[in-house]
Amino acid sequence: MSGSGLSVVIPSWNGRALLEEHLPAALGAIAGIAGAEVVVVDDASTDGTGDGISARFPEVRVVRRPSNGGFGPAANDGVAASRGAVVLLLNNDVSLPAGAAGLLARALAFSPEAFAVVPSIIRRATGEDEALTRIRFRWGVVSTSLGCEAGADPAYACGGAMAFRRTDFLALGGFDPLFAPFYWEDVDLSYRARKRGRRILHVGGAKVIHDHGRTIGARIDRRRVLRTYERNRLLFTWKNLTDPAAWRKHVTLLPLKLAWDLAAHRSFVLGFRDAWALRREVAPLRRRERDESVIEDRELLPE
Repeated sequence: MSGSGLSVVIPSWNGRALLEEHLPAALGAIAGIAGAEVVVVDDASTDGTGDGISARFPEVRVVRRPSNGGFGPAANDGVAASRGAVVLLLNNDVSLPAGAAGLLARALAFSPEAFAVVPSIIRRATGEDEALTRIRFRWGVVSTSLGCEAGADPAYACGGAMAFRRTDFLALGGFDPLFAPFYWEDVDLSYRARKRGRRILHVGGAKVIHDHGRTIGARIDRRRVLRTYERNRLLFTWKNLTDPAAWRKHVTLLPLKLAWDLAAHRSFVLGFRDAWALRREVAPLRRRERDESVIEDRELLPE
């Protein structure tokens, strides 16, 4: 179904109010782009999202999922249904100003080495740029944070606002459902792309505004959020860390971290239990990463 235009894909679960707030800006932002479309993926919402958005915004295509799967599976369905050669993936709590989509599409056109490009994702409450991501490997585990070094590429493209070629996304298999319902799927996808020699580029001239905390944080119990984050952090490590020295360090230090966190950080221990239950699903994915990677972990994971 891919063509020459731009598809703005917005996964949403029980986010009708957020969509009604932010869709007008997205539709206005793509008004001058030939072949552009907005696709909302209704992830089995119970707030009337599908019917409500179709009625109020008939120009928006609504893809309805029969059951709730989380951000990654919903995004995958939206990309599969999209018609554009370039996809701009947005959270439903992100406002897209005029001009940003065009800048991102042009950056991709002039950067064949890029897997994805990201705008400045300005957190409304603090002014932080959530696009300036970094990833580290310390004490045997991988962690993410904001604040990449000046002039450096972001370590991963934030799923809240990222643009990519539809064919590149599909060639990598999209977001791995292993990480559903949320967190680390964007880190995993970007890391897999980078290990195959692709880049993540920051387009500072393009800016979007993020109302951080109005999706997952507003709807899911904090303990479940933390537990899922830790589970997926370990799944990412087991799937993607193929450098022998780094793997030995992880295996050596993991028991110590678990012992420490029994008292200090129960979410990590519970996340480990959940990740361990999925270890057999990780094995074939790890083999693929080992076989297809051309960049070593040590080049992408500073300590």
